[in-house]
Amino acid sequence: MEYLVGRYLLKTLLAYYLGKAPEDIVISRGEHGKPYLSVGETDFPFEIKFNLSHSNGIVVCAFTLGEELGVDVEKVDGDILEIAERYFSLNELHLGK
Repeated sequence: MEYLVGRYLLKTLLAYYLGKAPEDIVISRGEHGKPYLSVGETDFPFEIKFNLSHSNGIVVCAFTLGEELGVDVEKVDGDILEIAERYFSLNELHLGK
């Protein structure tokens, strides 16, 4: 279900940004499975880059013009501070205080 909702969200937003019908949006997959628009899909001076993630009933999608990006969503089981201390720098940890 998350896959379908993610694809619906992605195609609906891309169609809006590109002024096309969702069924006319062609999404390809790169070597590592990352989705991308085929060249020529947009009239913008920059390529639309996007990323999509879904997990445990949550779907997130992000877009940029010309810059690569990545998004990830995961269910957090356990102490969020312990996870933050494992993955964030000291500077990032202090920004939240």
